[in-house]
Amino acid sequence: MTNLCHSFATMSAFRQVLLNFIKKVQRKSPPEIAARCKKIIAEINEKGEYSFNRMLAVFLGCISPRSYSNFSKQSAITETVIARLVSKTAFEIEGWKRILPVREMFEKINLKIDDFELIYEKVNHPNSHAVNPVLEKLGGKPYFNPAQRTFEVCPYRL
Repeated sequence: MTNLCHSFATMSAFRQVLLNFIKKVQRKSPPEIAARCKKIIAEINEKGEYSFNRMLAVFLGCISPRSYSNFSKQSAITETVIARLVSKTAFEIEGWKRILPVREMFEKINLKIDDFELIYEKVNHPNSHAVNPVLEKLGGKPYFNPAQRTFEVCPYRL
């Protein structure tokens, strides 16, 4: 057990957003750029140049550092992990822009990474309102403070 599920989930979600973005660029680009997008999409697999492992290693080493000596004490708040991915620090650019495979993707399709922004919004699952009544029924104190919005799938514009 590594207690790194927050980082695994964050990188999985980020890679899916990135994949959707690359597919949209592919559809709207001239043939030469579309062919590069197709190659990038093919390389987003377990052994490819833009693999999950490669991106996760940079994320854990540079953006949301974790000690490799004691994995049992690696827990973190998911919102903090996501904020590290999308926010600048006093000394560094946004975390997602420091992930080398991402920078390489943008360069290959002739996009300037600094022209783009990654944002997040705290939302809850539509059924998350049921958490507190269950806790109350079990004799526990309600601790869940739901966000004002639930998640939804929306089209985005490039």
